[in-house]
Amino acid sequence: MIGGKWTTSRHLAEKAVDHAVRKLGTKARPCTTSIARLPGGKIDRIETFAARYANVNSASDHLARFYGTRLDEVLAIANDIPERTLSLGTTGDIGAQIVFAAREEMALTLEDAVMRRTGVGQLGRPGEEVLASAADLMAGELGWSAERKRAEIDSLQPLISTAKEPA
Repeated sequence: MIGGKWTTSRHLAEKAVDHAVRKLGTKARPCTTSIARLPGGKIDRIETFAARYANVNSASDHLARFYGTRLDEVLAIANDIPERTLSLGTTGDIGAQIVFAAREEMALTLEDAVMRRTGVGQLGRPGEEVLASAADLMAGELGWSAERKRAEIDSLQPLISTAKEPA
């Protein structure tokens, strides 16, 4: 199964496992996917939770919804080095998210960080400057050479070449 979206991936995973269990003729415990909270999801009211971060930056609501209770971990990374608080384009994402993706979410490529671990590649074409900043942050975490950084940026071009520039 490929091509799942954020809103349907859990259901898709449940269907895949159910199919595999039937195909193998084995038994499995009942699935808890539909009720299990995702990491950072232990929040009763998102509006109340997000209000705690209203003074962080103009994108605090976006970040609170994206990371939930893990936002404190992202902000701790941002507090270490000023360039990690810099905005990554118009999506509301910040540099610390790229570092967090590498450190905590097993992102090993720029594509993974930009296209799947942040909103940077989800809401239109990120500019060259945004990609360069993200690549610099990934390189710092993963020890990439200048050549590797360039290759990572270049590998994104087929994915973003048809996307519209953000408004």
